[in-house]
Amino acid sequence: MRRILIAVAAVMTMLAPLTPARAERPAPSAAGKLIPVLIRLDGEPLATYRGSVRGFAATSPYALGTIGLDLDSTPARRYAGLLAQQRNTLRRAIEVASPRSTVIREFATVFNGMAALVPASDLRRLARLPGVASVTPDVLVHPDTDVSPQFIGAESAWIRTGGVDAAGEGIVVGVIDTGIWPEHPSFADPDPAGDPYPAPPVSWTGAACEFGNTAVNPDDAPFTCNNKLIGASAHIATYKSVIGLDPGEFDSTRDDDGHGTHTASTAAGNSAVSASILGAPFGTISGVAPRAHVAAYRACAKDGCFSSDLVAAIEQAVADGVDVINYSIGGGSSPYTDAAEQALLAASEAGVVIAA
Repeated sequence: MRRILIAVAAVMTMLAPLTPARAERPAPSAAGKLIPVLIRLDGEPLATYRGSVRGFAATSPYALGTIGLDLDSTPARRYAGLLAQQRNTLRRAIEVASPRSTVIREFATVFNGMAALVPASDLRRLARLPGVASVTPDVLVHPDTDVSPQFIGAESAWIRTGGVDAAGEGIVVGVIDTGIWPEHPSFADPDPAGDPYPAPPVSWTGAACEFGNTAVNPDDAPFTCNNKLIGASAHIATYKSVIGLDPGEFDSTRDDDGHGTHTASTAAGNSAVSASILGAPFGTISGVAPRAHVAAYRACAKDGCFSSDLVAAIEQAVADGVDVINYSIGGGSSPYTDAAEQALLAASEAGVVIAA
């Protein structure tokens, strides 16, 4: 019951943006240049595969009636191997049909396909290759802003779950955004009341804690994750390939923008944190699920977030074992073809609550 209530509260944080979303725009491109696309293959990803291929058992938790996606199970490993063979076959076909194309990364957990840079003149040729279900633009979207625990009445949920000191206990909230500032007191362990956090639940398998890339930015201080901020990883390969980071921008999970830190602290930041701006006190703040563990996934940089980077972050979050994905990102114009939204749908079938 506690998990359901806190998950619902986390979902409600995203219902009323304070600022309108910036319009989605296609990724930068020009005639004759490579443009970013997502290539979806025939067949379901691991999170939604229900056993339609002879000899390969279902892997979808929904179909199996289980909680969470077990990527280490024998059926998952076998089906993942089949998807890898299909992608390898497509890679070889792309090398022949479009020699200038470059595959950036591949997916299998919540999206069956790959992200690539492709000449505009080759798009139709690639779409006709055997095994290809669709070729869609890898669009650039932007973070949106969310609201506070008081606005959504989080206190009523806290009462039902044992009070603010227990709200979110045992839950892992994965925040997909611009990264996180790990030294922020909202992510301190122990919390401001001096209560240490227990170890993450056994369902958590993540290990990355990506801070301290001082070769790119000397201000990117190293940080060791704790039992509050239990993981942090960056997934901005397409952004770096297409736009590139600005000089001085962090090349890690550290937050340049502040939006990811804001959404993470709103969803699951510590309670009773003293807030101030330029030295002026603003009382105390709390996340909606203050005793939840936080895992940060950076998929956005200065100019926005590419769909393929968002898919990569969603894949990693599901593989790591998060219970909730907090996703305060402007949506695609077509949810039936947008890869990130399809990946969120697959993550939901894998048992992850989506707060979008």
